[in-house]
Amino acid sequence: MQVKNKIKLNRFIDSLITDIIKFDKIALFVHEDPDFDAMGSAFGLRDIITTNFKNKEVHVMKMQTALDLHLTLNFMPAEEELNFDQNLFVQDALAISVDTPVLKRVLGKDLFSKCKTTFRVDHHQYLEKFTDYEYIETDACSTCQLIIKIALNANLKIPSTSASYLYAGLLTDTNRFLFNSVTDETYQYAAQLYKLNADRNKVHDVLYTRTINQIRYENYLFNLAKFQDHVASLWIPKNSNLEYGIDNPKGYVYVIANIKDFPVWVASRWNEEKQSYSCSVRSIEMPIFEIARKYRGGGHLLASGCTVKNEEEFNQLVHDLINAYKEYKKDHEKTRIC
Repeated sequence: MQVKNKIKLNRFIDSLITDIIKFDKIALFVHEDPDFDAMGSAFGLRDIITTNFKNKEVHVMKMQTALDLHLTLNFMPAEEELNFDQNLFVQDALAISVDTPVLKRVLGKDLFSKCKTTFRVDHHQYLEKFTDYEYIETDACSTCQLIIKIALNANLKIPSTSASYLYAGLLTDTNRFLFNSVTDETYQYAAQLYKLNADRNKVHDVLYTRTINQIRYENYLFNLAKFQDHVASLWIPKNSNLEYGIDNPKGYVYVIANIKDFPVWVASRWNEEKQSYSCSVRSIEMPIFEIARKYRGGGHLLASGCTVKNEEEFNQLVHDLINAYKEYKKDHEKTRIC
């Protein structure tokens, strides 16, 4: 780790530990439509705090909107996250936001704004400052990796429940360690979590064991996919998942992922909560972050999310990706010739 980054990390840790000691109540916040990195970071951090600091009341906020991810891992009961007055709780609480680049995407931002002091740990491209303290590494493969780094550098014990949550986030945000954001540090932390008794088999079963209906749904979606000018695209019809007994089509962008000659791929699904279509955009080498921002989104250079209003706007997004890739290849060829 570079000296400058080490100093920044140590200063953040000092401030974080000081305020965790100071506050009896700690509220953890994820982003809207949370994934396993957000949930793994939040629940992993929750159990780290309660293990190392006695008499602390720690809750992941707005859990009722994200129970599916918590209950599938099922390491600890979720009922306790629901049966308390969240508005009253945050009035005297320390807030920690994980895996969220902007305030408007905080799940429960109205509650977040009521907290006394705010912290943020994130690995997305930097867009704005919305907390009192922040630790951000845009090159990190996941926020879970940063939570592990903070805990180890602070000499905090990581319990087995946290290790399992953090491993789930590490695994999913790297697509099983396939993405270029994976470094030697990532593998070292994964090994560390294994030594700390992360329930590797359970996490893998939850994430990767498929039912017959899931496989049939994947085949159905693949037949809908379009492949044009090195860009794969998939418009997932609203409620099509229900015909196959699948609750949520989130994550099915992988159906068209990693196909030879199609280094850019995008899939769109209906988001009931937002009442719009959420898109997942991925690329092997061409940055797609700015295109995602054009469509009310953001994220990482090679992996971003955005929203479109309808299929027509989705087709425009695909058109923009095709044109961008053509320009990218043209510029790349010029650079190689020079």
